[in-house]
Amino acid sequence: MVGIGAIIGSGWLFAVSIIASIAGPAGWISWVIGGIVLLVLGLVYAELGAAFPRSGGLVRYPEYSHGPLVGYLMSIGIYYWGGRTRLDRPLIDEDEVEEEVAEAVMAR
Repeated sequence: MVGIGAIIGSGWLFAVSIIASIAGPAGWISWVIGGIVLLVLGLVYAELGAAFPRSGGLVRYPEYSHGPLVGYLMSIGIYYWGGRTRLDRPLIDEDEVEEEVAEAVMAR
């Protein structure tokens, strides 16, 4: 569940207002198109998961279709650019805490 939270995040909540300010009332069309694309992608991964019941689908499926080099590159890309969860990042930024403490001390 932690991985799902890292994938979804809260950025989509801010994207709604940005899209509405740029596209106006027609912005909902982009959400429908995106939803259809994600539905198809989810169905593809469900079908692949049923056909190849092995762990590591995001790495294994490209390896099966394009070879071991592509599977390896996908695993590196997923690890470094999007597969890491929030737990491997600091929850509190030390610099921000130091700044807040310094401001609180200076305010006294």
